[in-house]
Amino acid sequence: MSILFVLFGFLLQTPAPAAPAQPAAGNPVAVIDTSAGAITVELFKDRAPVSVENFLQYVRDGFYPGTIFHRVVPGYVIQGGGYTAQLAEKETRPPIQNEATNGLRNQRGTLAMARKRTLRSATSQFYINLSDNTSLDYRGLSPDDFGYAVFGRVIEGMDVVDKIGASPTGTRDGMVKVKKLRTADCVVGGFRYASKSKAIGSLLLGLYNESGLLDHVGFCSSFKAEEREKLKKIVEPLIEPPGFNGQAPGGPSRWSTERSTEWQPLAPTLVVEVRYDHFTGGRFRHGTKFLRWRPDKSPRQCLMTQVKSESHVNPLTLTTADTNRLAG
Repeated sequence: MSILFVLFGFLLQTPAPAAPAQPAAGNPVAVIDTSAGAITVELFKDRAPVSVENFLQYVRDGFYPGTIFHRVVPGYVIQGGGYTAQLAEKETRPPIQNEATNGLRNQRGTLAMARKRTLRSATSQFYINLSDNTSLDYRGLSPDDFGYAVFGRVIEGMDVVDKIGASPTGTRDGMVKVKKLRTADCVVGGFRYASKSKAIGSLLLGLYNESGLLDHVGFCSSFKAEEREKLKKIVEPLIEPPGFNGQAPGGPSRWSTERSTEWQPLAPTLVVEVRYDHFTGGRFRHGTKFLRWRPDKSPRQCLMTQVKSESHVNPLTLTTADTNRLAG
């Protein structure tokens, strides 16, 4: 389950006396007001000025509304600030300086800038440590040792962070996904030929929506060369429009920028069982893996309800830390 949050503002003030920890004088304080509760964070403007100003500028720009915590690693981190609820990556400003050498450590409850392997690649995304992650601290100048820049800490609401961290979105090792795998039965509503041959490149998968229309929800291309030739004998005799009478396949995407816009529609008679890791925004997040044909199952039994519940997100709102909070 993904977790949606909307970022509205920030406050440069000392938190209420009831807070379990006090921020340093002059450090900004923000409250992430979530469906699971409130998280109050101090931003280390004194120790990580570049990262804090970068974060606050994204706030001023209204960048964060509608983004999600897209990475939840139980016992490790929760990460967000770069993807929409449909898992589309947002365009960001240029990367900032990596302040991992500021002496701050990736201890439980701290906030740090997420980045790619390139040392200076952090933009909008950040994470909150669920435990003491010494492997993410600065240890040397190589990309593997340079670490991740800590720029804040949770001063109230760590129980809320832990609740988000326990959300059933899968488990991961380090900053790499270890995906929770599931299966679904889908109708083969069409196919694409491989880009440089007439072998089958991918099967286009569909599920019936609440209106009884067949929506395109993803693809399966995990076939060996000899399997692709066998697929031709199975699917080509079934070529028949419209294939998908609901949402139809599109053209190039950010995952597959060179794929052909052409696809062949099939009569909705073939059912396959596929394995997948995530479904959101009406689509499988990644390509699926073919498991087996399902001649025993009627195509009309392949309903969106198999996977629809996984698209649910819980709203989170980041507001100011005073009593006159902004409306969500």
